[in-house]
Amino acid sequence: MPDNHVRWNEIYWCQVALFETKNHNTSTIGIQPSAGFIGANKNNKITRRVGEEYMAKNINKDALVSKIAEKTDLSKKDIELMIDTMTDEITKTLKNDEKVTLTGFGTFRASKRAARIGINPQTKEKITIPAMTVPKFTAGKALKEAIK
Repeated sequence: MPDNHVRWNEIYWCQVALFETKNHNTSTIGIQPSAGFIGANKNNKITRRVGEEYMAKNINKDALVSKIAEKTDLSKKDIELMIDTMTDEITKTLKNDEKVTLTGFGTFRASKRAARIGINPQTKEKITIPAMTVPKFTAGKALKEAIK
């Protein structure tokens, strides 16, 4: 594979200066840091490659279930039920304006955003953005240390 190509389904991380390349009647817009290649993959996710190592990999629910099943004696069906139950309970707790703390991993909480005035980028007219409650996650110390 030539150095200027990326495996399109691997990575979704980057920052710094904008660039554009054109090939095969398509335009790729991405962000170029000081090292490595960055581009937008076929799903319009930003990608980055440094040598052959990738900075991050997107893992969905099915992949997570498979990884847990490999490390435990539980069936994939049971693991999926546990993940669904966990997310349901976290959601219910946040709806009740309480927080969920998983020691070492992090804390989920609900945060209230006040109503504010915004601008519609297409028409440039002012609009009122209503007040809302949004979920927040704060990483715990052990998680922060583990990913350094």
